[in-house]
Amino acid sequence: MGVWAFEVGYFFACHACVMHQAVSVNRMMAVCFPIKYRHIFTLKFCIIVIAVLWIEVFFVLLAYATEMIEHFHV
Repeated sequence: MGVWAFEVGYFFACHACVMHQAVSVNRMMAVCFPIKYRHIFTLKFCIIVIAVLWIEVFFVLLAYATEMIEHFHV
């Protein structure tokens, strides 16, 4: 139970870091390119970015969990 609780916490911690990066890029684009910002960051683009980030974090967690399982089975 403790390992899985750690995995869930690790997942949300990774997701928070990745989402902070995405928000930082969003704000940078708003400051650097204020006129083009509305054309670049549409609702569809934001939804795609969020979905890709969730998938990326899931695969990072999967790789980490696989490594942890292999470590304990040896």
